[in-house]
Amino acid sequence: MPETFLVTGANRGIGLAVVKVLVAQGDKVFAACRKPKDASELAALQKTHPGNLDIVELDADSDASVQAAAGKVSGKAARLDALINMAGIMLRPHDAKLEDLDFQHCRDTFETNVLGPLRVAKFFLPLLRKSQGARIVNVTSGIGSLSGTDNPHFYAYGASKSALNKVSRTLALELKKENIVVVALDPGMAFGTGLHPTTRLCLAGLERWHQAGLVRAASVLDVGSGSGILSVAAGLFGAARLRAIDTDLVAVEATRQNARRNRVAVEASAGSLPVAGGPFDLVLANLVASLLVELASELADALHPGDGTPGSGGRLLASGIFVDREPEVRRAFAAAGLRVVRRDQETDWVALDVERSGA
Repeated sequence: MPETFLVTGANRGIGLAVVKVLVAQGDKVFAACRKPKDASELAALQKTHPGNLDIVELDADSDASVQAAAGKVSGKAARLDALINMAGIMLRPHDAKLEDLDFQHCRDTFETNVLGPLRVAKFFLPLLRKSQGARIVNVTSGIGSLSGTDNPHFYAYGASKSALNKVSRTLALELKKENIVVVALDPGMAFGTGLHPTTRLCLAGLERWHQAGLVRAASVLDVGSGSGILSVAAGLFGAARLRAIDTDLVAVEATRQNARRNRVAVEASAGSLPVAGGPFDLVLANLVASLLVELASELADALHPGDGTPGSGGRLLASGIFVDREPEVRRAFAAAGLRVVRRDQETDWVALDVERSGA
């Protein structure tokens, strides 16, 4: 089912790239920027996707501008499923030494990078509350890490991203009771904000598991963790123990950093299956069909066995399956003693909710 997104800073860079992906998938996107008249690439994109893309004037530094934008979006959309706070600034010279700091630049940077996302979240909260599974994604940076950087530059920008991490944590704690998930994510080299259908299917499945009481106090293994978004979401839903693995060292570090930013304890390491510490109650595997087939037996072994009755075995959420590869994945899972209990599809992508049927 198509979702409704608001993306700030949508006229350039990663923000523009995100908008392109979303409209190509058929989602409804409100692309927000300060000067729509100058957003030529967005205007061209709107011509090819007139029903999916609305360009909205929004200055994240201004209460009046954000409030007006929220009013316009409310007049066109019944709900908002995801807010992606991409807008941010890094004023030059970014490497200014202490004696050369321009404190007005520092104030301007904090206004946009810290208060901006908070302001947008405040005025769009009523629309987010109307979604069944709303997300707020605040795009941060490793430069804002207190423990993971030794860079002597970026006074204003680095401090603003550190503050954004704290803002994200506070929002997450406040909005958790309303089932609104808030995450701070560093694009890095393993970018993942839950926008691709395969990740969205996993997040939707994780949400169902949470509503069914399967996640709280569970042990969870995230295979192919990427940015760590699934591990973080499971942690925010109350999982007791989180283990994440990826063959990409950059992805492992991204998972660790994003877990720290969201105060979620994840044991992340490089490698593949089998993994120590199992069996697990839940396994998340957003991979590709060929890997799911290859790892079917190892995925089954990673789950705790059932006693033969439905619902007693560990659960696997397998995504990244292109629709024409689904039959071979099902055959491999069946041969490994895994039983499909639910199937979901978005565009040409399929996710399978699977249970280990026995010992």
